[in-house]
Amino acid sequence: MLETLIEGWRDTRDPSLADAVVELGARLAADRPAPAGKTRKAVLATWCAAAADPDPVTLSVLLPTLGDGNSKEALARLEALAAAPPDPRIARALADLLAAPPFQAVSTKPFWKLAAAQIVRCGDAGVDALLAPLAGTFLTRLRGAETMAEVLEKLLASTRADLATITPRPLSPTLAEALGEVAATRVDPIDAALQAVDAVPWTELEHAYGPAEDVPAQLRALALGTPEERVEALDALGGNVFHQGTVYEATPPVARFVVALVEAGHVDTAELLTYLAFLAVNDPGEQALAGGGDPWAGAEATGEEAPFVRTAREVARLGPTVVRLVEHEDPAVRLAAAFLASFLPAIARPVATAASRQLHVEQDERTLASLVLLLGQLHSAPVRKLVPEAGLARDAAVLATAWARPTTLDGAQIADLRELGRSDRYATGFPWFDGDLPRAARVIEEGLALDPPDALLDAMEEAIRGDDPRATSDRIAAARRRLFPEAHRPTPKFLPSDLDEHQLRFCHLLVDRADRLGDEYPTWAHADAIGLFLTSVNLRRWLGRSPTGPLDERVTDGRPAWKVLSDTLYGYVTRGDALTALATLPEVVLADIVTEARTPSATSWRPYELERHEKHVVEDVADPPTHRLDLELRHNDRLVDLLTEVALLGGDVGWQAVERLGQRQLDRIADGHFAEGVTCSLAATTAVRRAARGGGDIDDRVEAWLADTMTTAPVQRTPRRTEEVLRALPTDRAERMVLQHCPIWREGTITSNGRSHPTLHFDDTLRYARLLPSPPRAMTERVIAAIERHAEVKALTPRGEPGADPLPEQELVDWLRWAGEDAGPLLEAAIGRASPATTTLKRLAGLL
Repeated sequence: MLETLIEGWRDTRDPSLADAVVELGARLAADRPAPAGKTRKAVLATWCAAAADPDPVTLSVLLPTLGDGNSKEALARLEALAAAPPDPRIARALADLLAAPPFQAVSTKPFWKLAAAQIVRCGDAGVDALLAPLAGTFLTRLRGAETMAEVLEKLLASTRADLATITPRPLSPTLAEALGEVAATRVDPIDAALQAVDAVPWTELEHAYGPAEDVPAQLRALALGTPEERVEALDALGGNVFHQGTVYEATPPVARFVVALVEAGHVDTAELLTYLAFLAVNDPGEQALAGGGDPWAGAEATGEEAPFVRTAREVARLGPTVVRLVEHEDPAVRLAAAFLASFLPAIARPVATAASRQLHVEQDERTLASLVLLLGQLHSAPVRKLVPEAGLARDAAVLATAWARPTTLDGAQIADLRELGRSDRYATGFPWFDGDLPRAARVIEEGLALDPPDALLDAMEEAIRGDDPRATSDRIAAARRRLFPEAHRPTPKFLPSDLDEHQLRFCHLLVDRADRLGDEYPTWAHADAIGLFLTSVNLRRWLGRSPTGPLDERVTDGRPAWKVLSDTLYGYVTRGDALTALATLPEVVLADIVTEARTPSATSWRPYELERHEKHVVEDVADPPTHRLDLELRHNDRLVDLLTEVALLGGDVGWQAVERLGQRQLDRIADGHFAEGVTCSLAATTAVRRAARGGGDIDDRVEAWLADTMTTAPVQRTPRRTEEVLRALPTDRAERMVLQHCPIWREGTITSNGRSHPTLHFDDTLRYARLLPSPPRAMTERVIAAIERHAEVKALTPRGEPGADPLPEQELVDWLRWAGEDAGPLLEAAIGRASPATTTLKRLAGLL
């Protein structure tokens, strides 16, 4: 279909065909990834090679990134497209770039000249209609780039003159029919997003509370519910897939769905943009205070599959739409789009252009403040005369000026910054800094080169010794901004291999802060200090470059700093921070963390911790050692989870550490400790994968765990890990485990009105049998026996009483089809027995 439309357009140059090509191409390209590579050069090479792909869908994948990078890179992409046959999508993509020119220097003329030629080569009357509103606007829109504005005006005039010579030809009946088919298959974008939700295996994904089976209903309510239902759904999604700053396996597909809603123009776009900012960067308020940018830059060490990396990438796909939304008609959307844009460095250049353009016409004060802060964070100082002399926008301009020109502030600008820092002008509901602009001013002021580093660190140490958490957080942020300035740029650079004396003192003070909290609060409180340490991109990178440093040599009060890090993993530090830190730590430190992590001490144990974990502890609440054991298992559960991901994603890094902790957990399996299912499943997975890598035989205790998890009630099972273990087992052992521990159904009895009758509950253990290379005959016999027993239990169940679960016909039919030749004779034999299931068996046989 797409090829037919493109060929028809080349013959007719009809704009309606061009529009259909753009629409259909975008639909077909929706699930295809953009070109990728380890370096910008590699990405560019992949892009240019893909431009020669004869598959017409590929062009729709490429065009959204046509203007990425600098003008030389964009020129190389455009030259690759110029060698391809004419396509209307190229002209329309270039028209979009002209609407918000990403390249404005005189040196970028070669790109724009080739762009004008390609618009004519791939253009029609529809493109001219897109270009018409741009005539005469470049001098106004490109302030500071007047020379290039004049060049673009001339190119636009000559391009439109050439387009005027193109006359469309009439459509043939075949092409008219093709247009009708495209229109008939047009799907509402929100409906399309909901269809994609149905394709996600939510029961196999996890969020904060277990399997993510409740997420589809929440996403539907978010898309189509009443205002109250939408608020409730978004609140629920903030608690399960983004619980206390942690992302989970279920978070990336949720982010993908929310992005689709925004692209579809959902009524709650402003709220969804803010939600995506949280998903992308964990704590937008603190990240904005740190200077914005991409907090996951350099996170490749954790691997492509890390959930937080995938989530950030899903949000980043919204970049071109965010640029457009900065000029949306709704001021709330413009405000939220500017806020999210500060965390998407890939769109820094085009969004700065759009924000500057909107700044000249913005009437809403809160939105004006958001635009000003965005431009300041992009180090593009806003035009002060466009900002009122008082109010929120003026305060935003004070901060933006300090961001954009930190080394050239004059006395009046520093005085303005100090005045704001000492004021109480809070902006309730404003997303930047959670509305606390005075605090942001204080942090920025202290981070300026106004005081020597020792003075900043002295103030930080004094605050740590005090009782004001906010003051402590402010002093830490100010010192970090001063001592690690590159951590606040949109594209951070590596730190030197060694920290200087001030940077090292900063790290040691953070460790001291964690130790002080550890004497007064439960374990999770360590995250307050170490979380800031882990959040710094450059400090994480430094950990990977230095074999020794504050985390493995610093000891305070007899407690090594790596123990503080170990404790922190149990707390509120995000999974992304913890994974990145662990992936970059020296292996000896990982081994120490695993080997030495012990039961929380009696002094750190608190009764309310037991209440938080009451679902996981034994019933005898009077025995503190038992509860401390449970807390240890819960603690190590998260630790082994993180370490396993690091080991699996990072090759040999951390394998020894994971093996040690996995061995300890397997020892617990042998002692009958099956309650800590996730921990044991991870340990078992680790053991099996280690064996698959040539690290030894599979321990029989793995099968002990596997038997338990395959027969435990579904709510306590971890099916994804169970499947991983089964896949890794040799075929004969996997088949033996399936036949021994996959009963398909479970029976019981129920008493009602003085009478007892059987009950039957179908389990989902057949899913494990489907992992085998071929269907065992014994399992096919068990499937038919399940159908017969189901009919018998239904016959014995009094009317109105619970008895047998509904028969999972589709799952059973799928198995019988897979069983192939074995299924027919076994079904015939069962039908010949004339049981209560005869009718059902005949119906199923007819479906094969």
